[in-house]
Amino acid sequence: MRASHFAFFMNLPTLLCLGLVLTYPIGYAAYLSVHRVGLGQLRRGEFPFNGWENYGRVLEDPLFWVALKNTLVFTFITVSSEIVLAVLIYAVTVPYVWRTLPFAIILVHAALQGIPRELYEQSAIDGANAWHRFWHITLPMLRQIIAIILILRTAFAFAVFEEILAITQGGPGDATWVAAWYSYKITFAPPNNFGMGSASAYILALMIGIIALVYMRFVYRRVTL
Repeated sequence: MRASHFAFFMNLPTLLCLGLVLTYPIGYAAYLSVHRVGLGQLRRGEFPFNGWENYGRVLEDPLFWVALKNTLVFTFITVSSEIVLAVLIYAVTVPYVWRTLPFAIILVHAALQGIPRELYEQSAIDGANAWHRFWHITLPMLRQIIAIILILRTAFAFAVFEEILAITQGGPGDATWVAAWYSYKITFAPPNNFGMGSASAYILALMIGIIALVYMRFVYRRVTL
């Protein structure tokens, strides 16, 4: 059996469990996103179909674009900081990086253990200094794991919620609204528009998927050539 097939079958039980756990909420959110669902509809148990209206209202909402801009800025700062700190291992400056940095460090540390020592020994014999060894041996050997970290951490950074809830509650004003916080507030703050909240969550998921495909297309492919 090929290694890829063996890995697939070993992970199949986990994939099936995840599928069973995630299929219903994802499907139900998709259903809500194309229906008018507020407190009144919940009381009556009637959800009128409204097609793409919820998506249109989300995209026309200025606050959604403020939240999306803040999400992009947050994602760029935290992901770039995490990659640099995971490779260099110095100080942590923001709560999100503090919480997520160990994940990146573990992956980078494991990748470092797989770099043959002979490469460093040979380069030292050839006169390479520490910077040359890092730039021409360590960094190229870490590119594949860095690509994986970029994909995973970007997806999670786009969905940041806990830090906003615990620290700023979106304030002051709308200065720290992010996309996940927007979906939460639209859904659970009066007038509790579950349809718009589901639609905004699906827009966010679509953007995360597009970014992941871009990484796969331009980053991962280049490091595996």
